[in-house]
Amino acid sequence: MERYQQREVQNAQRQQELQQKQQQLQQQAKLVHDELDRLVDGAKSKLADLEVALEYDAQRLAEKFKDSEVSGGEKCVDVRAELSRCYNTLDSGECQVGGWGVERSLMYVPRKS
Repeated sequence: MERYQQREVQNAQRQQELQQKQQQLQQQAKLVHDELDRLVDGAKSKLADLEVALEYDAQRLAEKFKDSEVSGGEKCVDVRAELSRCYNTLDSGECQVGGWGVERSLMYVPRKS
């Protein structure tokens, strides 16, 4: 009888320990999920900002070259390819450099007379 009671006490202790461990793991999981949600929201915000900036720059460049005919120079091909790769990988630092390169390249492209 005494062994039975000892087993019951041990089982109750194990069950309580498991419940505590489960609660700890649930709390840790909630913290991790909250952090992931925060990171995703930050990334979405940065992406939205980049989209707005890109749209603004595209409109500005379109307005700048609206009345002129521009022939695509070979210099711009590499910059355009780099910018395309950049936007596909969403590395904003490279995109800013690439965007500057495209704008610079467009400034120096010879215009058709």
